Amino acid sequence: MTPGYLIPSPLGDIALRVEDDFLTGLFFSGQKYFPPIPLTRILDKAHPLVLHAQEELEEFFASKRHVFTVPIALRGTPFQRRVWTVLAAIPYGSVVSYSDVARQVGLSSVELPL
Repeated sequence: MTPGYLIPSPLGDIALRVEDDFLTGLFFSGQKYFPPIPLTRILDKAHPLVLHAQEELEEFFASKRHVFTVPIALRGTPFQRRVWTVLAAIPYGSVVSYSDVARQVGLSSVELPL
């Protein structure tokens, strides 16, 4: 099983998962769908991509980065990947509604629970 690396952030610990030289997971500790992966605190000997991701996240939280360069591998259903592609295209600082995203992925109407 691929281990996850915990890094601190202003929003709580973040677990990063790297496989085959791609970031394949970024999870906030304690979130509902947190994967059952072994975790370790980030070390200087961590995978170089983990250190790269940590640096970019620190820059983002310090308002010094708006675009990420860490290579990612999107692993999910075709629908999930369409949604992630739309989300990744939202410019920094922009606001987009759920219904805008739904339309862009080909859903004509979405009923959300109240």
